[in-house]
Amino acid sequence: MIHIYYEKEPLAFHPVQGTSRSAGLDLCAANIPKRLFSVGPAKVILPFEVVKFDTGIRWLPDDPRVHALILPRSGIAVKKQLVPVNSPGLIDNDYRGNIIVALQNRGLVPRIVNEGDKIAQLVPFFQEEVNLQYVAEGFSGMVEAADEYYGNTRGQGGFGSTGARIYPEPQMDLEQCNKEV
Repeated sequence: MIHIYYEKEPLAFHPVQGTSRSAGLDLCAANIPKRLFSVGPAKVILPFEVVKFDTGIRWLPDDPRVHALILPRSGIAVKKQLVPVNSPGLIDNDYRGNIIVALQNRGLVPRIVNEGDKIAQLVPFFQEEVNLQYVAEGFSGMVEAADEYYGNTRGQGGFGSTGARIYPEPQMDLEQCNKEV
């Protein structure tokens, strides 16, 4: 089980787990006054604009291997076209500031985000320690040996190199298509 301690600003909202089996914790927009006069409890996001929302939440995982992702909430993404601009956003274990969500309006009409609206979800995960080692010479030989051992045939291919379809591409009769047009 992952244990996460958190602190919240007085005007912030507690993270909420929608159900006992929900992977994510809902984060809400908070109206955190940074000066004597606040700008109000709502913000308008114009089409294609990005607005940062402070959740007023700071976290402290009890395990140095725990990090978190900030992911979109499906409802606000589909219904309002509002998504975190850097989705997924990564929160490192040692980050101690307020969790900020930068929402982008990907729709064609302005959208309003009110104080207390659920704007994203925080999904914690375990990350084992990474032992990154630089290899000055002989790297190609190491790669070839590992590929041979594991049976890897992919090589340096990326961005679709493993194919876009599970099944073969359907065959079309171009003459028949031209006749129908």
